[in-house]
Amino acid sequence: MLTFGLSYDVKPERQQEFEAVTADAIRLMQNMKGHRETRLFQDVNRRNSYMIYSDWDTREDFVAFLKSPEFAQAQTAGRDMLESRPRHHVYERANFEM
Repeated sequence: MLTFGLSYDVKPERQQEFEAVTADAIRLMQNMKGHRETRLFQDVNRRNSYMIYSDWDTREDFVAFLKSPEFAQAQTAGRDMLESRPRHHVYERANFEM
């Protein structure tokens, strides 16, 4: 499984709009092959700082999403709402016992 973390600092006056655009993008992702779950988190200390946490079955499914029109549309819609460049992180889960 692959987890994709996207961190965003949003212009304070655009937070509601960012949340709405993100909710629409999450609804689109739910129908994509390999998508498991996506959640939007807000930093309690910096209310205009968000992270989108998204789980995918495989790296290939995730890459297909990155190349999709849905992802391009979400990127375009959100670009003007941001204070700075987004930060993206990819985490691959390893199977291990504790």
